[in-house]
Amino acid sequence: MPRPAAQGLRLHFRTTGNDRGTPLTMILGIDDIGRGDAGDALRTTVTLIDEDGEQFFSTGQQDNCFSDVKRHEQTTEQLSTVEGVLWCTAAVPQINGPDSVRITDLYFSGIVTWPAEG
Repeated sequence: MPRPAAQGLRLHFRTTGNDRGTPLTMILGIDDIGRGDAGDALRTTVTLIDEDGEQFFSTGQQDNCFSDVKRHEQTTEQLSTVEGVLWCTAAVPQINGPDSVRITDLYFSGIVTWPAEG
């Protein structure tokens, strides 16, 4: 889905495939990218939620995570596929505690739903 004010896109991933079998959610907010656009070193807001452990990590407004979007193809009027790699120059801090998460070369792919044009 697009980010607020259509200033980029948002990808949402959720899995229970970790070693504890608990839900883990990751949200990527990639700035300054439009329908079908690709680009390198795009500022990316990262949010990680460990639902069972009640841990919440986020970059907030820090400029330390970026995405290289290598493929972004419109598949229908309102859908596009996107592929790329996320990398951070600093750890993503925990909001409700002292921990952090390091992310280096996280490859992603997903489907983006865009609002109807017109």
